[in-house]
Amino acid sequence: MQFLKYYILLLIRVINSNFFYFRNKKKISKILLSKGVSGVKPFNKNRWHHNLYTFTGVFLFNQKVFIKVSNVPGVLSNENEAYSILGDISVLDKYLIKRIQFFNFKPFDFLVIDFLEGETLSETWMLNNIDNLPILIKIVEEINNLFLIHRDIKLDNFIIHNNQIKIFDFTFMLQTNSETNLKELDLDQKSNLTMLMDLGDELKPSIYRWDDYYSMYMIFNKFFKKNKEKLSEEEFFLIISYIEKCKEKINSNSYSILK
Repeated sequence: MQFLKYYILLLIRVINSNFFYFRNKKKISKILLSKGVSGVKPFNKNRWHHNLYTFTGVFLFNQKVFIKVSNVPGVLSNENEAYSILGDISVLDKYLIKRIQFFNFKPFDFLVIDFLEGETLSETWMLNNIDNLPILIKIVEEINNLFLIHRDIKLDNFIIHNNQIKIFDFTFMLQTNSETNLKELDLDQKSNLTMLMDLGDELKPSIYRWDDYYSMYMIFNKFFKKNKEKLSEEEFFLIISYIEKCKEKINSNSYSILK
C-alpha cells in the first residue's frame, strides 16, 4: 500500500510538472531571454516539486547556467539573500557556486547561478574519499558559526567540481540569532506547511525542526552502518570520529516552527 501511494504521488507530480512546463515554457523562455539567458531547457523535470522548477540555459552566449523558478512568494528571494550573506564570508567563498542574477517577473522569481559540470555526492563517493569527508563538516561549521541554518543538508546538495566540494540550495536558509532579511515562509499557508514538512526528509530531528549537525550525523551514521565491513581499520575509526564530532554539536544551532 505504501509503494502504491508513493507511485500515485509520483505520477501526480509528473503530470503537474508537465502541465506547468507546457503552459509556461514560452513565457519563461521569453523572460529569461530578456535577461540575457538563451537556450532554456527544463532540468530534471520529473523531480520538480512544491512549485520549484529548474532549467538550464546559456548566459550571454557562452556561460552555461542553472536557473531556479518559483511562484511561491519569498522562496527564491530568500535564497538570493542567503547568497549575499554567504558571499561576504571569505572562508566560504570556495565552497559556493557563483550567483549570476536574481529578478522578479510576476508571478515568478528567477535565480540564475553558474552551472557546474560535476558529480553530486553519494555514499559511493564517500567510500572512495574518506579523507575528504571532514570538508563536509567544515562547511556546515562555517555556516552554523554565523548562526545560519541550511535546513536541507543532504548529499544531493553537495557537488564535486574540479576536485572542489561545493554546497548549494539555500532556499530555506534562516539565521537563528537575529533579525535578518532571511525570512520563513508564510506559515498561514497550508501549502507552505506541507513544503516544510517534507524539507529535510528523514535527516531532521523531528517534524518542523531542523539541525544541520543532526543531518550530518545521520548521513555519516547511515553510511557507517551500510559500509563498515568495507572500511579499513583506520577508515573505521575515522568515520566514528566524524560521527562523534557531529553528535557533540547537535542542538547547538537548531530551529523549529513549533512553539
